[in-house]
Amino acid sequence: MSQAQVVLMKAGDMLLFHSHLMHRSADNVANAGRAAMVYHYGEAGTVDGSKERFGIVPPNIDWMPVRRKER
Repeated sequence: MSQAQVVLMKAGDMLLFHSHLMHRSADNVANAGRAAMVYHYGEAGTVDGSKERFGIVPPNIDWMPVRRKER
């Protein structure tokens, strides 16, 4: 973490980064809640193996197929 960089954001800002980037979030010291949305993209046919691998499907896992318009 010696090369960590602080990213200060304002309400409505969006931060995108690769999922392999080491990241963390410090305590929320504001008087308001902090919201986050996380999206993961996978190749067509990706199957969630959480149930088989860990015995559960985490509540934050909700893969949905995206259909592209045929040309």
